[in-house]
Amino acid sequence: MRQLTEKWMKCSLEGIISSAEATGKALNEVKEAAEREEQAQGERAERAEKQRQVAAEEARNAEQQRQVAAEETRKADNLRNQVNELSQTAIAAQRGLAKQVDAEDTEPIGKLAGTVKQMLEDLADVIGQVAESADQFDEDSQVSSESVPALG
Repeated sequence: MRQLTEKWMKCSLEGIISSAEATGKALNEVKEAAEREEQAQGERAERAEKQRQVAAEEARNAEQQRQVAAEETRKADNLRNQVNELSQTAIAAQRGLAKQVDAEDTEPIGKLAGTVKQMLEDLADVIGQVAESADQFDEDSQVSSESVPALG
């Protein structure tokens, strides 16, 4: 019986060892699977963060483009208004130099408006001087014509 008991114990021990080895192997597999899952979660988190950064950068770029477009629109409107004013000034100049140009802008079109304003002012002065000279000439010629018959 002792042999039987020893044999039974040997079989039981071998079964326990085998079960322990199988359990250890299963635990290792579970541990490896958990490590792979943790690594995969880390990679997903990194991808999600990169996507968030890309989306944030795209949003910043879109806002910058919107601001640039708004500034360009403002400049275009300003330029259009100045060109319209210059056109109105040119039409007014044809009618008698009555239109005044507002020229306070430092942009090229504003400088042009300032130059046109100065030109119109100078032209108005010249026309005034010509008109005065014509009046003076007319007076002088009347005096001369009145004095010519008296000489004769």
